[in-house]
Amino acid sequence: MAVKTSTFLLWAGAGLLAMAGANNRAETPAAGAVPTAVTQRMSADIFMREAERRLFNYHRSLSPQCTDRRVLQWSELREIEDPQIRAQKPHILSAVLEQTATVEACGNQSRHRYWVYMPAAAGEAPVFLYAIPGSSRTWPLLHGSAWRLVSGLALAQASPACRRAAEAGSSAPLAVSASLGKVHEPLVPAADMDVYLSGAWREAWKLRLCRHERTFELIFLADGAGGGYVTTVAGDAQAALADLKKARREARRVIGSETPAASD
Repeated sequence: MAVKTSTFLLWAGAGLLAMAGANNRAETPAAGAVPTAVTQRMSADIFMREAERRLFNYHRSLSPQCTDRRVLQWSELREIEDPQIRAQKPHILSAVLEQTATVEACGNQSRHRYWVYMPAAAGEAPVFLYAIPGSSRTWPLLHGSAWRLVSGLALAQASPACRRAAEAGSSAPLAVSASLGKVHEPLVPAADMDVYLSGAWREAWKLRLCRHERTFELIFLADGAGGGYVTTVAGDAQAALADLKKARREARRVIGSETPAASD
């Protein structure tokens, strides 16, 4: 099944990955200048402490055996241009931010990347979307769609007891790792970002649910504007890619685009 990215899918994926609550405290390292998209809504200190709280809770879900953790370094918190989201939903989102953090826990260091979606409405809280650890090259919107797809599949394939635990809120799919696979179409990287804006490629995403790990082979077809299409690869990757290209052609007919699909 080919999945097209959308703002709804992004927020659904973000909701699955944004976690609340953390017990670990440490002096928060400076993160450099904080964009005005943040300071117009809250102080830089409040934002960074919220970012640290969510980061610690996310990290604890990956390494629950570690009880002592601290942030060694924050990258600069920067605003990025998300062409599809900003163009389609300017009344919903005021800014999209990106940051990475290096965390030390149990003597080990790990680097985490996340995106922050700043709602346009003054009363709404920022939404944090964490990139799956590893070498995924997906843009935030496409990343959120892929997470919604694979987490739904993991729940569907789980045992009845595991699904009941998920419904009760005592268990949830956790992102373990992502690895880059074969390239099927030329890739165009985004400027100053380790993601692809267009092209077709494969990734393997590993999830953990109810103490069991599952790996899903995915193929992505990015649209050059921050979104794209994603589906699982059960066997023939070329057939899966053909399905994505068909979905792209049909979407172009729906929106009345006159741009030909040259590589279809």
